[in-house]
Amino acid sequence: MQLFTGSLHWNEATQPRLDTRVPSIARHGNKIYAGSFDTGIRVLKWNPTQTHLTLVDTILSEKGVTVLQSSSDTLLAGTYADGVFNLEDRRFASIPLTTSWARNKTPITSITPIEDSSLFIVTSEEEVFLLCSEPNFKVCGSSNIAIQDRSSTILSSSVDSFGQVWIGTLHSGLFRTNIDDLRSKQVIPPVKIQQLHNKSLYTANHSHDGRLWLGTNDGVYWLSEQLKLNQLSTLQGVTTKHFHHGANLLSESLLLLGSPNGYTAINTETNDTGTKKSSIWLRSITINGTQTSPAHDPDLILVPSGRNSVAIALDMNDLRDTGRVRYRYFLSGHDVEWFTGQDNVADFNDI
Repeated sequence: MQLFTGSLHWNEATQPRLDTRVPSIARHGNKIYAGSFDTGIRVLKWNPTQTHLTLVDTILSEKGVTVLQSSSDTLLAGTYADGVFNLEDRRFASIPLTTSWARNKTPITSITPIEDSSLFIVTSEEEVFLLCSEPNFKVCGSSNIAIQDRSSTILSSSVDSFGQVWIGTLHSGLFRTNIDDLRSKQVIPPVKIQQLHNKSLYTANHSHDGRLWLGTNDGVYWLSEQLKLNQLSTLQGVTTKHFHHGANLLSESLLLLGSPNGYTAINTETNDTGTKKSSIWLRSITINGTQTSPAHDPDLILVPSGRNSVAIALDMNDLRDTGRVRYRYFLSGHDVEWFTGQDNVADFNDI
């Protein structure tokens, strides 16, 4: 598991360092795309066996980028005032002149792919779009949330397995529409969900059991398919109320929420902030500089005869306090003592 968080800035030597001007980072293939409010998108080549990132390209250098979203075959960028950009074929989406966005050019706030389709849900600060990436890259439906609540500013979105679109707003709670209504030529405003009418919903993610998880200005909530609202408490490990630094569903049951205090890992099956038991698994094996897939039997690693270099990369599922994680490894017949440290790659030479 590779997790990219935080943000990047490039100095004159094009070496990345931490900064706060990059609101979005996405991995697509073997490259990292980092969007900036003022310098577009920087493309970095990533080597999974190293921490070094090499700057290889700059896209939309004069545009402000607010969000990046990668799906299996498409990478989209939301911009500050220019709509949605497809990085695969380097063009902007066509947005009808009848939309509020065409008049006001408000920032794109979220992009959500719809599974098993070429459709995306895209939100600006006041509007929800259905974006069709095939055959033409264009908006094929929209709904203006201001029709329902003029004080609303859209922050987040998520789509459930029934085609319902859930919209999180600033200070105005949660709204719901659906794909069919967005396709309709009629003006059908989203429905407001009253349980969260005064909350700010910065992140929205559906777990695989159908629940909607919300990172808010008042902690973490989840909403069942029956619209029953629940909140995680301090007894379940929540240590802050403000979750407005992004969210990622890393697996079927592991949700990562960002806050001013760092990232909180939530097990969506147990409603607990962190897994009960940490587990470690083999990520990759590199022999003489060539990476191979992990063997079916991780206890059996075959290398050619001679003097070889072998690097074994490990990963773990406990993200609660990564600064305290320590790895230990020892190769019988080669090492004379155990190596202990934070590096998750075990390097062996002259094997």
